[in-house]
Amino acid sequence: DEAIGYLKRALKDNPNFFESYFLMGAILSDQEKYTESNKYLEKALRLEQSVKAYLYLATNYKQLNDKENEVKAYEELLEFSPYNYSGLTTLSRYYLEKKEFKKAIRYLERLFTRTPDNTQVSSEYLYALFAAGETEKFKEVAAQVDITRNPMLLYAKALILSREKKFDEAEKLLNTLGKGDVETYLLLSEIYLRKQDYYSALQTLDKIAPNKHNFEYFLTRLQTLSLLNLNHRTVELFGQIAKKDGGV
Repeated sequence: DEAIGYLKRALKDNPNFFESYFLMGAILSDQEKYTESNKYLEKALRLEQSVKAYLYLATNYKQLNDKENEVKAYEELLEFSPYNYSGLTTLSRYYLEKKEFKKAIRYLERLFTRTPDNTQVSSEYLYALFAAGETEKFKEVAAQVDITRNPMLLYAKALILSREKKFDEAEKLLNTLGKGDVETYLLLSEIYLRKQDYYSALQTLDKIAPNKHNFEYFLTRLQTLSLLNLNHRTVELFGQIAKKDGGV
């Protein structure tokens, strides 16, 4: 309270002193008076651009559960300080959560250029690029980092290679995963079908536990059995589908 009193007197003597407004905002924020704090911080920022003032402002809005103004504060911070780590990480994760991947990429790209060895940053950047359909950029970035320990990114790269008809490369990549999940086995079986290696496709499909909701699995299995002329197996599979759909 004594400090606030002193700062108010200082502002009365000099109403255009940035430091007094900022310190008032900081003290009030520390006292959890976030709305009042923001009034002083906004006045401070009208006088002078300041990273520390923007960070206090954004933090206050976060405490007030005002996401819109928190985001706005970070956006204004980045206009002033384009590579501020707090601003970039907060906004990139905000837009990732909203699935606005192109917006997330704007911030992740800057983070990646500054911290290319940060595994979390590179993973989030690659995820956003893949989700946004930026396949060429995805491949360019993936070539710069180690994705061998990230099954999701390995799958994404294999899917891109498969779409480009680079089946041998995609197969090799998927096989490095060892025991895969359903999506991995389905993609691998589709690659074998494209390569006309029908027995390998069937062996891969056999690793998947049948699920009545997984229509892609049943369709791929039917296609494989048909190509292998395994008519009795096809009839059995139709019987399984009928039972799972409640038929007789």
